[in-house]
Amino acid sequence: MHSVLAVCLIRSWRPILFSKALVQEPDNRLHVFIAVVLLALAFLHGVFSSGFVSILNLALGPQAPLAFSLYFVGLLLGQLGIYLFASLNARHWNYPLYEIGFGASLVFMALMNNTEGFILGRLLEGIMGGLATPPLFNYLVTLKAFGHVGKRIALFNSIFVLGYVLGPVIMDGLRLLMPYPRVLLLSGIVFGVVSLFLMLMPVPDPPPPDVDISLKKLLRSYDWFEKFSTLVLAKGLYGYLISFTAGYITQFLPGFPLAQVMLGFSVIFVCGQILTERVLRRFPKSHLEVYLPLLLCVLLGAFVGTHWAGFIFILALFHSSLVFIGTLNFGLKATSAREYALFSCLSDPAMILGAGLASFGLNGVWGIVLLLSVPAVRALFLAPQRTRAEAFIPWIGPLTLVNIFRKQKSPLLEPANDAVPFSALQLNYCAPKPDNQPHSEPETEPLTLKLLLSGDLCPPPHSAQTPLFGWHPDLRRLIESHDLAALNLESPLELDPKAKASEHLHALSLQQFEALAGSDQALFGLINLANNHSLDQGLRGFEQTRQYLQAKPGFYPLDSRLQIVERAGLRLGFFALSFGSNCFWRKHPDLSLLKPEELLHSPSLQKRWLEQIQAYRQEVDLLVLSWHWGYESELYPSQALQAAFHWLAEAGVDLLWGHHSHLVQPFEIYQQPKGVSQNALCLYSCGNLLSNLEGDGYHQGVLWSVTLQSSPDGLRMQTVKPHFFRADQNHLLSPLEQGQSLLERSCREHLNAPTR
Repeated sequence: MHSVLAVCLIRSWRPILFSKALVQEPDNRLHVFIAVVLLALAFLHGVFSSGFVSILNLALGPQAPLAFSLYFVGLLLGQLGIYLFASLNARHWNYPLYEIGFGASLVFMALMNNTEGFILGRLLEGIMGGLATPPLFNYLVTLKAFGHVGKRIALFNSIFVLGYVLGPVIMDGLRLLMPYPRVLLLSGIVFGVVSLFLMLMPVPDPPPPDVDISLKKLLRSYDWFEKFSTLVLAKGLYGYLISFTAGYITQFLPGFPLAQVMLGFSVIFVCGQILTERVLRRFPKSHLEVYLPLLLCVLLGAFVGTHWAGFIFILALFHSSLVFIGTLNFGLKATSAREYALFSCLSDPAMILGAGLASFGLNGVWGIVLLLSVPAVRALFLAPQRTRAEAFIPWIGPLTLVNIFRKQKSPLLEPANDAVPFSALQLNYCAPKPDNQPHSEPETEPLTLKLLLSGDLCPPPHSAQTPLFGWHPDLRRLIESHDLAALNLESPLELDPKAKASEHLHALSLQQFEALAGSDQALFGLINLANNHSLDQGLRGFEQTRQYLQAKPGFYPLDSRLQIVERAGLRLGFFALSFGSNCFWRKHPDLSLLKPEELLHSPSLQKRWLEQIQAYRQEVDLLVLSWHWGYESELYPSQALQAAFHWLAEAGVDLLWGHHSHLVQPFEIYQQPKGVSQNALCLYSCGNLLSNLEGDGYHQGVLWSVTLQSSPDGLRMQTVKPHFFRADQNHLLSPLEQGQSLLERSCREHLNAPTR
């Protein structure tokens, strides 16, 4: 039985361990080899965590629990040492040294072979294990092996658990071949030899720790809950399941030895790691931190109600997913062994809590259910942006049915837990001046192009008695001074008398559109039509709006097809995407829907869009993508948006014009490794041009003035300058004084960034 299960485990991991990607990346082979050695050591740590029980029982009798407990005390002390003293993990040889110490503790117990030796040796073993585990995990996360961090975490979790479950079986088998002192002696020698070999390998120094990491700082940070709460829940349930299984599960599975049940759980755990890792390649993990604990609550309740052990095995599968996600959050946040040690010290007590609840038998389930309900209860009190939920479509995000009753979303002024790092964001840009070295005069004068990009034009509350909004003369002159101005029309035009407008189904009056975008002469020439409100008035409403704009001189309606506009002697190419449509049952061939997460997780989509972008590049001097993306009411963009922008920039997009947040966000200049331009610009969100939302932040917008100049290598970004404005009580869009916009005030607080 055991051999069959072991073969199944090996086969299940074969595609990962021997994937083609590893063969095709010779520069990573050394890292792969080191990772395999580290995983072997992780397996041995799992074996000794549990397998030592039988040796202690044989050697110490009634004092075995004391020695076993001292191991966990030592483990905690070792991890605290890594946290308190950064020098304990400052060099690459620190980690192998701790593994040698771990092996030395086994040799010490083998040579002493008495009560005092085992008690002291077990404490030393725990200390060395606590010192070794944080850098072991940290190295596995940072090594370039097995494709990506998620796969490495899945391997680490699975192999350690496999060692933990097989530990008693392996130790009992070895004791049949030789006395237990010799088992300890040989095991200690193996640890020492492998660690000495690892010390000689060219492993890089560990990343520098955060010198200011502290519990106070951790609790003060905006994403402390997301950093390790999922892992706390996973460890709490793990402690409960292990103890409950050992003490009670055989009552519900008559005829099955405990060893087979535990091994079955380990197989399920490994399968859960594999499935979760593969599912998350294609789908983002958003919301699972809330949904998975709720699902586990349901399964626990079903088990209590029916006493059918199958629910426990199903629960074990989803618990494995929770462990993976918690460890992934944990590993991505814990950028050094020191941070890992702090988080481990904070989360490990959850296993003790879970084991304590298991002592109450089935009644302890309700304590675990209460613990697993915490993320959902917390989510109810968060802003919709925190749960990544839109305000009015129940199928977009978690707990959105509750958020439906929140008629207005307040702006999220602090960065979300997945926000782009402050260091990458800007409010102003001016290209560095060329060096003063002598050079030949250009044969022709460089061409200069001035673009103006703005945000969402949403239908404001309007009646026949309400004055139309217009432009302040200073802003109108600014717009007219540019070669081309663009806006996002977040609504079909109200051209059909049968059009029915509401809070969520938009229709903008023709009079208001012409007052802001121009009538006889286009003030804003490029009008983006690809957004989540494009089809609010059906396919007919979209076509009527597009045809109206096509018939007006100077207007260029923009959809997902390439639109070429000639300005300043240059061919400018534009195309548009939207993350989705509110009327998802309506489709239009000229409106392409794409979410950044889908692009990042799908090689087929990447291949398709790379070919499309490269084809577009052949036809134009500048390629601009208008993308309705991201989350509403956020002042800072997410890392998913940044990753998608970087991919698009390397594919050939010169400028990404973003909208949808309804708040002005900073921009980013990305130095392209290739492409026509030397750098690419991403305007993450241009805020609102005019809005039907309530609140001062929603009535502020920006006109991004972008100046480009031709050069021998293509167009070069010269300046990016914001002109902030707000809709005032006089129904004018008027300039804001320097430093008075919501974004500038927030940047002063969070970024210390210069304003205009």
